[in-house]
Amino acid sequence: MTVGIYCFENLIDGKKYIGQSINIERRYKEHFRNFFKSKISDTDENELLWYSVKKYGLDNFYFYIVEECEECQLDKKEIYYIEKLKSHKTKNGYNICYGGNSPRGVKRSPETIERMRLSRIGLLSGENHPMFGRKHSKEAKDKISRANKGRKRSQEEIDKQKKNRKDSSGKNHSQFGTKRNGSSSKYYGVVISRVKIYKYWVSKIVVNGKIAHIGNFKNEIDAALAYDEYIIKNNLPNPLNFPQE
Repeated sequence: MTVGIYCFENLIDGKKYIGQSINIERRYKEHFRNFFKSKISDTDENELLWYSVKKYGLDNFYFYIVEECEECQLDKKEIYYIEKLKSHKTKNGYNICYGGNSPRGVKRSPETIERMRLSRIGLLSGENHPMFGRKHSKEAKDKISRANKGRKRSQEEIDKQKKNRKDSSGKNHSQFGTKRNGSSSKYYGVVISRVKIYKYWVSKIVVNGKIAHIGNFKNEIDAALAYDEYIIKNNLPNPLNFPQE
């Protein structure tokens, strides 16, 4: 059972639908059954996606996990990715809502409501979003939260943190050019989707602390080649999967 944010992406025009679930595998099956209905309610939040699948066919859509997270983070993550990946209908996507409207019976705090409002007008999008370019474990987040309650950082501390992040990125990072033990692929920048019901290879890279999604591929070699092409095109120092002679 996977908790997190998922995406349906149209391979023909690039349009996306972002969703959240406490069980992504089950949610995919629900979508799958829905696609084969003869009609759908005009008030259904999946209406635009449903019509597009009917038009282009399910074979022209990729389904993948965008990010795994804690259940308590789902609303914020969904709002963030709908904005970041431009999947709302006003930005040529399939999402009718701006996200965060999960019917799990959780009462939102005034802070969460305000973040939802701001995300709709773009004030928390891109680099302005608190989760942009960051990834912490739950334990680390709890520790940071306890340490910083009621404390405002000085500009000097902020500048120092920025410098430390810059100094430990790229070639200066301790794991630069290495593959982690237990990686799902032997190639750099390639991982396999963990949605068991829909298997494919994802090619991505971290540049200046930010994840660049290169693409999704049915073949592992194609994903590795796309990674190499991205490295060469952007003149990056990262090692290649297939070094040129």
